[in-house]
Amino acid sequence: MPIAKRTVLILGAGASQHLGYPIGEDLLFKIAGLSTDNNGMSFVYELETVGKLPRKFPFHTGTIDNFLYDIQFATEYYSSIDAYLEHNENYVSVGKWLIARELTKYEITPRVINPGWYRVLFRALFGHIPVDKPPTIARNLSIITYNYDRSLEQYLHWTIIKTFGFHSMWTTIDPGAMPRAEAAFKAIPIVHVHGLLGNYPAVRYSPKLDHRELLAISRKINIINEMQDASDGFCNNEYRRAYRLLEEADRIIFAGFGFFSDNIKRLRFFATDAARTKEIHASIWHQSKLVEERMMREAVDCGVQGSDCHFYRHTTCDDLFANHVDLTSS
Repeated sequence: MPIAKRTVLILGAGASQHLGYPIGEDLLFKIAGLSTDNNGMSFVYELETVGKLPRKFPFHTGTIDNFLYDIQFATEYYSSIDAYLEHNENYVSVGKWLIARELTKYEITPRVINPGWYRVLFRALFGHIPVDKPPTIARNLSIITYNYDRSLEQYLHWTIIKTFGFHSMWTTIDPGAMPRAEAAFKAIPIVHVHGLLGNYPAVRYSPKLDHRELLAISRKINIINEMQDASDGFCNNEYRRAYRLLEEADRIIFAGFGFFSDNIKRLRFFATDAARTKEIHASIWHQSKLVEERMMREAVDCGVQGSDCHFYRHTTCDDLFANHVDLTSS
C-alpha cells in the first residue's frame, strides 16, 4: 500500500547514524582530533608536506592550525561544531571546510552498507508498484532535514533507478524507464534547512573529493549566524518552505531529532494552533535517560504536543519504523 496520509518527516542527525555518520559531539571531537591525526602526524603537517592546499586558497595552513588549537577548548563547552562556529565567526569558512571533509568520508552507497530505515521508506513509497511497471510519482511524503549529508537522496535515487530503470534480469537499461525513475526521485520534496554537501546528483557522491571540491560544497552549508531572519521571521527560504509543508501535513514524524529548542522554534510552526491538530510521532534516543528527559521537555515546551502526539523513548529510527509507525497506515 502507498503512503495514505500527507506525511512530513523531520530528520535530525540520528537519522543517518546507522550509516556511521558522526552526530553532535562526535563530529566536534573528530574535527578537534585532527590536531594529532594519522598516527601522531598533525593534519596541518600533512597539508604542508603531502596534500598541499592549492594556490589562492581562501585560507592557509596557519588558519587551520589556529582553529584546531582553539577548538580543543571548545569540546568542554559546546555540544556541536555548528554551535561553536555560530559563536566564532572568524572560523566559519575553515570550520565548514573541515565539516565537509569529515562528512564526505561517509559518502558510500548506503545499500552496500546498511540502509536501515531507508529501506522501509523506499518500500512505503514504491513497494506497491511491480518492478516491471514504471514508477509512479510518490505522493503524500515530504522530508525536512537538519542534516548536511545526502545519504537519503543517494539511496532513494540509486534504488529507484536500479529497481525501475532496468529490465531483462537487470542487464539492460530501459531508455524509457530511466527518465521516469529520475522524475520519481525528483518529485520527493527534500528540504535541507541548513544546507547540504552539494546538490544531488549534480555534485558527485564520493568520499574522495579534492580540496577545491570540498571548498565548493562547504559553501552550501549554512551556519545559523549566516542566515538572517526576513521580515516574516524565517531564517531562509528553506525554513519558509518547511513551514508550508508542515501546514499541509496530516502527520508529522520526528526521526533522529535532538529537540534543541532553537531548532524547533526556527520552524515557527509548532508555536501555532494548527500544530495541535496534527498527528505527531517522535523518536527519542540517547544513552542518558536524563538527556532523553531534557529532549522531551524541550519538545513539549516548544509546542510539540497535542491529543495525538506520541513520544517513543530510547527508540532509534530503525525501531521507530519497525515497531511504532506504519507509514502506509490510514
